Formats: sequence, C-alpha cells, structure tokens
Amino acid sequence: MEGASLFKTSSFGKVAEGIRSYSPPLLGRRKETLHVLFIPTASATCREEPTDRVCEIIRKTFYATRGGVTRALRDSALAANRFLMAEGCQGSLVCWAVKEDGIYLIQVGSANIFILKQGRLEAHPGRGPSLGESSEPYFRLHYLPGEHGAALIAASEAIEARPLSRLERMLQTGGGEKAIAFLKGVLQGPEPWAFAVEVTGEEAEEKGRGIALPPMPEVDVREVAGRIAERTSQLGKLAEERLLPREEVPTRRRRVRTRHRINLARAIAFALPLIVLLLMGLAYIQKERAINGRFNFLLSEARTYIAQAKESVNEADRRKALDKASEALNEARLLRPLAPELKEVEADFQAIFDSTYRIARIYNPINLWKYEEAGAEPHRLWVDDRDIYVLDRGTDRVYHYRLNDVGDGLAEPGNYEIVLEKGQKVGTEVVGELLDMTWYSFPEPATEKGLLIIDAAGNLFNFIPPWGEPRTLELAKAFSFPDVIESYGGRLYVLDSGQGQIWRYIPGERGYENPPQPYFPAAVEMKGVRDMALDGYVYLLFSDGRILKFLRAKEQPFTVQGLEKPLSAPTTLFTLPEEDLEKPRHYLYVADPVNGRIVQLNKAGALVRQLVLAGKGGFGDIQDIFVDEGKGRLFVLSSGSLILAFLP
Repeated sequence: MEGASLFKTSSFGKVAEGIRSYSPPLLGRRKETLHVLFIPTASATCREEPTDRVCEIIRKTFYATRGGVTRALRDSALAANRFLMAEGCQGSLVCWAVKEDGIYLIQVGSANIFILKQGRLEAHPGRGPSLGESSEPYFRLHYLPGEHGAALIAASEAIEARPLSRLERMLQTGGGEKAIAFLKGVLQGPEPWAFAVEVTGEEAEEKGRGIALPPMPEVDVREVAGRIAERTSQLGKLAEERLLPREEVPTRRRRVRTRHRINLARAIAFALPLIVLLLMGLAYIQKERAINGRFNFLLSEARTYIAQAKESVNEADRRKALDKASEALNEARLLRPLAPELKEVEADFQAIFDSTYRIARIYNPINLWKYEEAGAEPHRLWVDDRDIYVLDRGTDRVYHYRLNDVGDGLAEPGNYEIVLEKGQKVGTEVVGELLDMTWYSFPEPATEKGLLIIDAAGNLFNFIPPWGEPRTLELAKAFSFPDVIESYGGRLYVLDSGQGQIWRYIPGERGYENPPQPYFPAAVEMKGVRDMALDGYVYLLFSDGRILKFLRAKEQPFTVQGLEKPLSAPTTLFTLPEEDLEKPRHYLYVADPVNGRIVQLNKAGALVRQLVLAGKGGFGDIQDIFVDEGKGRLFVLSSGSLILAFLP
C-alpha cells in the first residue's frame, strides 16, 4: 500500500486554490498532515493581508500541541483568533487534519460544510462569529471516517434543499468531481468556490482506517516491529562474526574467551527485539491511558454542564451550558464512539436539549404516496378533511387522493384521480404548464369552496369538489409572472416578485375579471422570496430565512426567536385564516429541510416547538406542508413522497 493515495480532491474558484498543506515535522510528535483554508473578510481596521500569518500560526500551534487532534485543531484556531483580534482582522476558517483513521475538521465562520458518510449527506451551514470577531469563537468539529465512499465538501454558500438532495446523489454516483461540477452551476455568489475530499481505494474499505496523503504512507506497527527485529538480529550476527576469531587459537584460555563472546553476542541478538517490543507495548499502554484519561475527563465535563443546564432557571445560561456539553461530547465521540457510558451521557444530554429547544419527535410516519414517475416535481399540497390534492410541476398534473375512514392511509392505495393536466381543454382554454394552486372558500353564509389553479400563461382554473368538472375563470392579467397564489376571504392574491408587488383581486361574476389592486403603494424588494401565507396578515418567506409580516401594506414587528440554529434555506410556510387577529388561534409553520425540521411559531415569531422525525434522517426535500391542528395531523410533501404524521 506504500505510496497509494486513498483520497482524491476536487475544487473550483480562486479561494479554494488558496488551501495550504503542511507535512508533519520529521522529528515531531504529531504525524497528521494539516490543511488550512483561511478566507479573510474585508475590513477597514485590518492593517495587512493576514492569510500567510494566520496559516503559519495554525501550523506552528498544531504541531506543537500535545494530546488529541481535536485539541490541537481548537488550540490552533484559538491562537489564530488572538492574532486576528490584535490586528483588527476577521475571516472564516476551514482546517482539517488527516490521520490514519480519518479526517478531523474544524469550521469557524461563514464557510459551509457538507459531509457524506454511510450514504447520507449532512449539511453544516456556516454560522456564528467569524474568526477574529469574538474572544470566544464558535467552533464546529467534524469527523470524516476513512471508509470508502465517504466525502466532505466545503462551499462558499448554503445550498437549498432540492440542490442538496441532488448533490447527495452526485456524490454517491459520480464522486467529488461531478459534485464540484454541479456546485459550479449552483453557487451564485460574487466569488463562488468549493472543494471536495473523497475517500477512495480498496485499502480504505478493507481496513476501515487509512486515509493517507503522499508522501505519508500508512505504517503497520507489526511490520515496523518485524523490521526492527530483523535488523537487530543482523546486528547480533554481525557482532557474532566480529567477536569470533578468524583462526583457531590453541590455548584453552582463548577458547573459553571465545565461547563467552559467542554467548554474549547471542544474548544481545535475542534480547534486543524483546526490548524493542517491550518499549512499543509500554508506549501503546501509555497512549491508551492518555486517551482513556481524556475521554473520562470529557465525559465528566459533559455531565457537569448537563447538570448545570438542568438546574439553571435562566434559559440563556441553560443554552450556554448545553453548548459546552455538546463540545465535550463531540470530542469524546471521536475518541470512543461506541463506549456504553458515552451513550448514557448522550441520552441524558438529548433529553435536556430537546426540552430546552422545544424539540418534539414524530414517530411512525405513514408514507401515503411515492412519486417515482420520471420528471415528477410535486410542489403544492392542500387537504380538505379526507381529500388530498397535490400539484406536480414536473408532470403538470393535479392529483386527488382520498383517505380511508380511519384517516391513517389511503382508501384505495395505489389509485388516484387526475383533476387537471397540461394539454386538457377546459372551456375555450388549453391548460399549459401548471405553476401553483390554492384553496378558496367564500365567507359565510356562502358555502362554496374549491381549488384555484394557475398555469404559466396566466390562465386560472377552478375545481369544485367532489364531483365538479374544472372550469375557466376570467383573470385580469396585471402581473409579469405569478410566482405564488393565495386566497383569503374569497379574494385572490398573486405574488409577482418581478414587479415587487402582490396583486389583490376581488371576485366578480365571471371570476376575477376586474383589474386588481396593488397591495403595496410602491414596489418592494422581493429577491429570494420563496412563499407567501395569509391569515389576515400577509407573511413573506425568503430563502435567507427572513419572514416579513404585513398588515394593510405596512410591515409589522416579527422576529423568529428561540432557535438554536437559524432557518437555513427554508422552502415553504403554512397557516390558516384567523377569525380574530387580536386573538390568534392558529400557528405559523416553516419547513426547514436543511436542518431536518418543521418549525412551529406563534404569530409573533416566538418558538413553540420544532417538529423532527425520530431516528436518523429527516422529512427529506420538503416542498409543502399542511397542518390539520384540529385533528393533530401533519402532511408533508417532499420531492419524492407524500407523508402523513400525527402530531405529538
């Protein structure tokens, strides 16, 4: 295996070209290969470009630090942080060390990390202060095992849910090069960059450890011991040859001396390998003791912080204690990932963590439907009692499913009805590419309710369940493009991000034939808007996690509060109309698939709870959600399935 490369790197962008790589000192204690990527932030207070100094400080500190690799990485980042604060500079850091069992990585600042292990891609968005911004920088430690197929990616931007699932497939099927080529077309910042490190080669798969960077070959301790024993035996033979006389000496005294010399040489040749093996064994025992000592210290530290979190009445103090406990557990997990005592502490930590951050776990979700047809892109969902409607942008169809009497599955599994599809003639219009769908109902005493469906040409279609046929409604086209449609109180709202406007339509005799009213008196910035919801207020969801709230075109106070991780590329939001805006009865739900959750907020933005699936994995690439609060049902539409879950 000597000289074999068990990993492969791929990258693009000028920033990724700035990765510095360092081999360990010849006589140093540390044997890891170190790689550093520092991305400075433009700052008026920074006296000179700090990258060279930062990388050199990290290199010196890392190789001078004794103990575990995670400790060396943290100490190196802290040393760089102190230098940057003194110089008035800031930046983001991605630093990783290659060891025999895998890659250990530390992340600080805005750089985004994605890790593929055991076939699943984990996203770790960059957050927290930059390096040099705070005396206590926020570190995130990651571990990539040296197993075949594992990979890590660092990128300049967070990736939304749908490209994220494609990135996972790219890594699984095409490796790092195809993944980087895909990211090159997805990342759209001013200076996008990304790099990938993937584990390759049969050796890594067989040994489960053995990532190596040339010229640092993997070292087999038994092989080295054998070489030492062989060389020592050769020295013994050499000593025996040198000590033996070339000619026979006739005197008895010389024969005795010769025998003594032979015995001494043989004893030395026999003893030296044993001494070497003994020293190696002692070194191994000492190393194990050091690891066990560090592991036990970290567990004790984690238990202490968990106890502090349990006893604290101040939520901010409780969260700070949990952050410290999490850091200790992360390092302990790298040292002894299968230790039973670690699992016990992790379970204790998870319980107090879930309670503090209001995490509610959902068990036994029901997969109602899988979208396996080529090109399927399910996009919008609505549920009316037992009737479920799904708009699929890929197949350009609106599907209808019906739940059974119990409500825990479909009445006719495998069957569906097509309500509307592209190419269908409705009245005088031919249905085009379907864009969006919403549910409308007129205020009491009228009881009419149904679906409104819009296509790319701006044609509006209406379906009144359960036995109605689709019909065309007139729609005065004032918008440039209908990004999202919603209905409230019988009125139709069309979000037009191109014009920075929401168009409000009043129903007429033939549909919405009257010219609409602009909701805003002047155009507003809508770049990155993802979804809209109405309950009497207007809520706009943006891809950067912002939620704006309006009443009569005036922005209202609204701040998302209480999350341990901010919303990252959320995809959709949901609420139901309120009868009294002063006394709201419903909640606002936000799909955050990157973090594997659905966030439930009150109408002021305060966290109520975070809905997550129990066990590994999440809801997937969430496209839309519907929450039946009265019956405690959650419907989740992802790019591949329709899921029913019961709220805890």
